[in-house]
Amino acid sequence: HEESLKNQKRLLRMHPSFVAVNKELTALAKARYKKAHAEWDALRTRERAERLAERAARLEAEKKAAEEEERLLLEEEAQKEAEAKAKAEEESRRRAEAEAAELRERERVEEERKLEQERRAADLQTQRVSWRRGGGPPAPRDTA
Repeated sequence: HEESLKNQKRLLRMHPSFVAVNKELTALAKARYKKAHAEWDALRTRERAERLAERAARLEAEKKAAEEEERLLLEEEAQKEAEAKAKAEEESRRRAEAEAAELRERERVEEERKLEQERRAADLQTQRVSWRRGGGPPAPRDTA
């Protein structure tokens, strides 16, 4: 029994030291945990930031690609419109030239017809004058 009392007293004397050591060990464990957690949290934060940056870069690249594609489509559409306009202008010019050529041809044919009428009128006048002077009908002309 005496031994047990001796041990109990010794334990009571050691108790404050034990409590202090226990507090220190607990504080060290908490500090290690907080440090490890902080490192892990920093790693997760960095990885998340990298993922977000990659996503933002990818979205920006997709946006630029879409804008470039839209710009190319608009340029292509504008080029097609310009080609269609040029083609319409060319067609209009051809029609105008054809109409002008047709008008010139009609005017030429009309001028030839007038000249032919004038020639016939002059021939007829010549024939009338010759008949009045006593001449006979004119000799048949070789038209071939």
